[in-house]
Amino acid sequence: MLPIKNNFSLLPDQSQTVKRGTPESLQQRQQWFLLFFLAFSILPSACVPAQNAPPEIAAQPSSTLPTSTLPEPANETPAPTPTTEPTIEAPAEPPPSNIVVKSPYDLPLKLPGAAVVPQVSNGRDLAEIAAIRAKQQKYPTYAALRRLGDIYLKNFAFAEAAKARRAEAAMYRAALAKEKSAARQDTALNSALVVEQEAARYETSLQVFRERQASDQEIKLLYRGAKLEPIVGCYLGAFIDRDDQLKDSYFDENWQSHKTAEEFTKVAGVALASHFMYVSYGQKFPLKWIERCKAANVIPHIAWEPTDIKAVRDDAYLRGWAKAARATDWPLFIRFAGEMNGFWTPYSKNPALYKEKFRLVHRVFRETAPLAATIWCVGAIPVDTIPLYYPGDDGCDWVGVNLYSVPFYDNNPQRPALLDNPTTLLEPIYKLYAQRKPIAICEYAASHRAAADRKLREDFAIDKMAQMYSALPALFPRVKMINWFDANNLVHAKAGRQLNNYNLTERPKIIEQFRQIAQSPYFLRGPEHLADQRPALPFVFNDNATISLASSFNNTARFVVTLKTYVSRPKVYAALNDKLVYASNRPGAHNIDIDLTTLKTGAQTLKISIFDDKNRFITTTQRKFIVSP
Repeated sequence: MLPIKNNFSLLPDQSQTVKRGTPESLQQRQQWFLLFFLAFSILPSACVPAQNAPPEIAAQPSSTLPTSTLPEPANETPAPTPTTEPTIEAPAEPPPSNIVVKSPYDLPLKLPGAAVVPQVSNGRDLAEIAAIRAKQQKYPTYAALRRLGDIYLKNFAFAEAAKARRAEAAMYRAALAKEKSAARQDTALNSALVVEQEAARYETSLQVFRERQASDQEIKLLYRGAKLEPIVGCYLGAFIDRDDQLKDSYFDENWQSHKTAEEFTKVAGVALASHFMYVSYGQKFPLKWIERCKAANVIPHIAWEPTDIKAVRDDAYLRGWAKAARATDWPLFIRFAGEMNGFWTPYSKNPALYKEKFRLVHRVFRETAPLAATIWCVGAIPVDTIPLYYPGDDGCDWVGVNLYSVPFYDNNPQRPALLDNPTTLLEPIYKLYAQRKPIAICEYAASHRAAADRKLREDFAIDKMAQMYSALPALFPRVKMINWFDANNLVHAKAGRQLNNYNLTERPKIIEQFRQIAQSPYFLRGPEHLADQRPALPFVFNDNATISLASSFNNTARFVVTLKTYVSRPKVYAALNDKLVYASNRPGAHNIDIDLTTLKTGAQTLKISIFDDKNRFITTTQRKFIVSP
């Protein structure tokens, strides 16, 4: 019999029933999915469809997709002799974004210890590991692999612990292929997902990029010409209507209250490219809200959700919305019937009917409203059901996903989620659809206070925000829009659903982090125009690349280090030709600017070393390159 994984760490809060359309609802619904299928688990009461709002979860980049992880041109594999970068770099590059300045994250330019990976040294533990491995070869068990991983964790051998968890997950997947019963297949699948999430916590991924202008050929891989798709960069958006720091408000045609873009910009210090709101199918077209967005140079984004998908027809109501959208003469995102892959939505039970209705909505808007783009938006899990609902490449303009970061899964302090990187659940969606469509993270936020213990966790929200947003340029450049759910659900959610605070502006440290992110020209703060200058992009930096002084901006090369590991703020050290030039524990990606005029032309070596918060060595990598005149 399959053992039951009862620490459903893949999923967030799930302690009470929630309305469809609140960030707490996705948290809970995602966990319900696993709980529903695992034996001895209790299924919460059915969720109540209501006014809309968000979900909650998190993934890692796909090297097989058209991402900025594209290698440096002419250097896809290390060459025996140096190769110069393409002539497209001849024009001077724009200034690197987010020039590193002195900050609280800066560290002394000295390695904190020896570059030696922690190993198991305790004799008793070594003997037990040997015994487990020997027994596992003959009689493999889940429990033995679980124990093996626990021993490695106790000894801080995180890479080996992750391997043990991966092996355990592989056993579940092997059982999945053999099981006949649908219920037991679900148990095996979801146990595998839980253990894979555990493995991801302890794995380390380190990549080095160099920021530069993309060539025309590279642009073709990153831009497919979808409606409203920016050529390069990512629209910065948010839901702001329940931000308690904003006082100016007004009502639309449905008596739904909204905060103003102008006040958000003043309070937050950030102008956004897009705002989103929720409308039930059957309600009036929110023209007043869209007109206010237009006046503020903001792209409106509507989550439009039916309670009965059979009621969606090619009729006067649907056509009226499309005509109203056309009359605004302004870009508009229509996110119709989101999270259809989860059983909690009223339109999840019939994929064929769902696809038919989504294609209908898409067709009517395509025929009638040339500036409206449809978003087919999934919940980050369950992944296995997602393709069943895809309306086809000709049936939508964008693909979206909803995911959140919370301190505790199931609002349970015994199931902390503090180590989970928020990109972990983005990866499968990106891998499935980024080659076909621009990707929108329709809803994301990180909690800074959970109902479970009411403890303030500003650093948690800052770290998760940095991990998510800073990963996009290098690892997920086909993500062309990301929206923050700016609301305190400890106050605004209904009783029994008040689980997390995602407010963006009430804590100075959190909004300051958002401002720092928004300074990057990669994050677009208004509709893109063809005449706009394109931001530089980070491209994988392989050995033996050549950097030309003539083609660099201000004789500076920016290296971008992306890192995913078992601590939120690892210590990153960069040595150039054996001399330390950078040391920081800032959350998210690291931008390392090198003044090329301080180097002699010819061969150079850049070495990156990573330590954890306890000064234990994690990993290292190095790149050899050539500086030419």
